[in-house]
Amino acid sequence: MADYAAKPTKAKEDVGIIDQRKRMLAVFLNRCRRMKEVVEDGVWWRFLDPNSSWNEVLHAHPVVSVPKNNLKAPPLDPANPTPAHNWLPVPASSAKLRSGGPTSNSGTPISPPDQTYPSAAAHTIPGPQVFGRFPPASDKLSETDLDPYFINFEASTRELELLLQGSIEKVNRRTLEHLTKLSSDLAELGARYNGFSLSEQSPTVAAAIEKVGQAVDSTYISTEELSMGLGATFAEPMRESAQFAGVVRNVLRYRVLKRVQQDMTRENLEQKKGLLESLERSEAESKRIDAYLASSVPTLSSPPRRSTSSASARSPPDRQGLGREGHEETESVDSDFPPTHGEAPSGSPPSAAQGEPQPSTSPTSHRKSPSGNFVTNRIFGSFKHAVNGFVDVDPERTRRDQIGKTRESLTQLEQALEVSEKDVRDATQGVMRDLKRFQKEKEDDLQRYMVAYARCHIEWARKNLESWSDARDEVDKIVSR
Repeated sequence: MADYAAKPTKAKEDVGIIDQRKRMLAVFLNRCRRMKEVVEDGVWWRFLDPNSSWNEVLHAHPVVSVPKNNLKAPPLDPANPTPAHNWLPVPASSAKLRSGGPTSNSGTPISPPDQTYPSAAAHTIPGPQVFGRFPPASDKLSETDLDPYFINFEASTRELELLLQGSIEKVNRRTLEHLTKLSSDLAELGARYNGFSLSEQSPTVAAAIEKVGQAVDSTYISTEELSMGLGATFAEPMRESAQFAGVVRNVLRYRVLKRVQQDMTRENLEQKKGLLESLERSEAESKRIDAYLASSVPTLSSPPRRSTSSASARSPPDRQGLGREGHEETESVDSDFPPTHGEAPSGSPPSAAQGEPQPSTSPTSHRKSPSGNFVTNRIFGSFKHAVNGFVDVDPERTRRDQIGKTRESLTQLEQALEVSEKDVRDATQGVMRDLKRFQKEKEDDLQRYMVAYARCHIEWARKNLESWSDARDEVDKIVSR
């Protein structure tokens, strides 16, 4: 990989890198071939078709129909999401399940809540009872009851990943480097032995030295083959298994996010229900008040009648008072403005006769009164416009609109909760099925790795035994003088 990063053009001609790519492609195709869902998919066959344009595949259904966020799609059929999936909330990538106990790195609770613990009379070991790596197929467990099984699998997978990427990877790298250096040293040593045999005068000794040189050359070749074989059949699959372990943890994380999404949808639905109940109570209270006011209008709208004589007797003073109050208001407004040219200052208060409106007024009063009304209307008009910006002028209509929107949102959230519950069930079943398949393949792979490791050493030892046995026979033929 370092050579490929340093010289990518040369890497295309490197036999070792080309062989490694072929092996990786073969492993990928064989693993896909063993999965029924992949084999039955049309994208798989178009990938294998040499006449198919991969660019067209990426811009056609079903690839283009998959949402950018996989949380807004069904787990088993992401290319065909329902409209309700668009209303699902998207949790944060670091979201964790709400639980009373501690959680793991992926957000899954380490233990179920206290109320879900079995009775102490049923067993003697406290805590959640997990029998085996996977739950029994006959038991119908809830999502909370399944969490310990997923946690145990996550813990074992994490240990396997750390083991393969840590100490085993370092030992494999050192072993391969040592075998590569050993083969180089043996190649040089074999050349020296062959050259030394040419300078030997004794035929038997020269033949023995030459045979030893040939044995060293054979050891050099077998050691190089051992290094390449261990790298191809042991070291590379180990790194691949570590990558698979990381993928398994990502799958477990996906299940956690789907459960968090379900909880968020349920919480949003409860909040909308509470809001709708509050708005409906307010609407019912408003209708009750309106009905009460409507029934009370005939009683409140009939004021006591007065006699005509008393009204006419009090009309002149009332009109006089109104005229005085109107003149005082005009003076209070006009006092802020200087008198215009031709105006006479008003010094004496008006009489009672002046309080009544006259059909013919002076030009001065015509100029003063519109000026005061314009300023007053402008001030209060601006204030009214500012108040209407943040004060609801029609709260009843706003409340009815909000009730309609809340009911619509409530319907959407109910549909979203239904598809979310189905997605969680499908995700749990799919993840559990894939975990069982991964566990079986992991055990088979480890067995195959160990067998390949042993066969490489057996083949290396067999070739060395043959070559060195021939060298020993030739050395035994040396005639001492």
